[in-house]
Amino acid sequence: MREYKGWYVLDEESNDKIFRYFDLQIHRRGAIGIHNKYQRSHIEYLHKRFPEHWKNFSTQSIIDCGANYGMFSVGFSTVFKTVHSFEMRSDVRECLRENTAQYDNIVVHDHGLSNTCAELTRDNNTRTGSTKISSCGDITESFNTVDSILIKDLGLLLLDTEGHEFDILQGASGHIKLYQPMIIAEISTARSKDDSRWKILDLMYDLDYRLIDVRHDDHHFIHKDKLP
Repeated sequence: MREYKGWYVLDEESNDKIFRYFDLQIHRRGAIGIHNKYQRSHIEYLHKRFPEHWKNFSTQSIIDCGANYGMFSVGFSTVFKTVHSFEMRSDVRECLRENTAQYDNIVVHDHGLSNTCAELTRDNNTRTGSTKISSCGDITESFNTVDSILIKDLGLLLLDTEGHEFDILQGASGHIKLYQPMIIAEISTARSKDDSRWKILDLMYDLDYRLIDVRHDDHHFIHKDKLP
């Protein structure tokens, strides 16, 4: 583990995008982590586009799944009552704990999320944000479902898990039906024979959700009863 501009990262981290992010980020002990322009633009977009949802966020929880080093967990800690951070990589999770230690409303969980409570294998990508669950992986990590955890007043489910979003949504269906949170899932829009995008869209419609916006690969879903 090493420190880069106030953030702890793995010694072997090779994702230039992460370091560019940190170059734009003011994150010193005691600082508020909303000063990164990308992070700020995302939060300001939610504020402007979904004011009826925004006004409730301060009393609600967010799940940040695929939290990596905690960039969005830190940013959303200024918006939500509680941030539940999930990072499947146990080595990255130690950095996540260090980066969020000063924020009393960020809870770092000791496992990743899936549609089962089990041990799964992953690859060992040095670009940590691109790590994928793989049956050919040689590193084992622990996973639970959202529905196996008590998370109250869920207002936003944020997913960036390199293709594992469908499984996580399956394991969160109980919370989704109960709280009808806004859902933002990173889903590749590349032309592909992979049917994962359609599986997610079909699941969302089965849960009475509607796709209302796509920003880059971030797909925004809102329950039909909470449409703006």
